[in-house]
Amino acid sequence: GRGRVRLGNLASFHGVGLGGGSCVSSGLCVVADGDGNVVTSTNPTGGPAAWTVANVDVSVGPNSNGPRLAGVSCPTSGLCVAVDSDGNIITSTKPTGGATAWTAVHAGGANDLTGVSCPSISLCVAVGARGAVVTSTHPSGGGAAWKVTRHSGTLSSPFPNGLSGLSFHHPVLPGPLPPLGARL
Repeated sequence: GRGRVRLGNLASFHGVGLGGGSCVSSGLCVVADGDGNVVTSTNPTGGPAAWTVANVDVSVGPNSNGPRLAGVSCPTSGLCVAVDSDGNIITSTKPTGGATAWTAVHAGGANDLTGVSCPSISLCVAVGARGAVVTSTHPSGGGAAWKVTRHSGTLSSPFPNGLSGLSFHHPVLPGPLPPLGARL
């Protein structure tokens, strides 16, 4: 259909369990998959040749049973943050720079991260199972820049294993942005 690009024919992209995507106004789009890949494009409507695959979560391999990238958020073309189901936070200040441009840190005390949202370069919030909330005001600052807290269970959530479906209000756009992974 119109507006769709079939990426499954890229040799190194298996398209297993897409974990969400993020696009910024500069034209950069980044999609995360369950095999530890990010698929990036600065021309998202340019067809399969306009997309590049990089394996950024080395703890994951094709069709493995290991952790899965669960989401990605890019507030600008100069910062993208992905999370995986093993509690890793993978960041890049040059998302189209290939696998070596991405750095992984483990959010101590947080496992099974299920989503991430970064409304700006100075605030990222990741959520996970059992009420984990992981925040940073300097997302590319390494492991020490991330703080893990857990909600006490007083919050009501339709997700039995924890929080999911992050959404933040954008300062320019009316209303809330759709939750991570929402179909637009």
